[in-house]
Amino acid sequence: MTQPSYPSRGLRQRELCEYLGMNYREVAQTARKLGISTHAYVQQQTGWLLRNELYYHPEKEES
Repeated sequence: MTQPSYPSRGLRQRELCEYLGMNYREVAQTARKLGISTHAYVQQQTGWLLRNELYYHPEKEES
């Protein structure tokens, strides 16, 4: 069984949205409506972890 391939580096918020096929504008609008930051919303929706302004897949160690 092969392991899924994740980016080898952290992704900025817009890059992560593009990588996952999320519309960045909709993400920002929804976060604003919910009264939370876009960082919190993206982490909540994707499970990716934010470290030093970059997102990492939770199964991938930070390099």
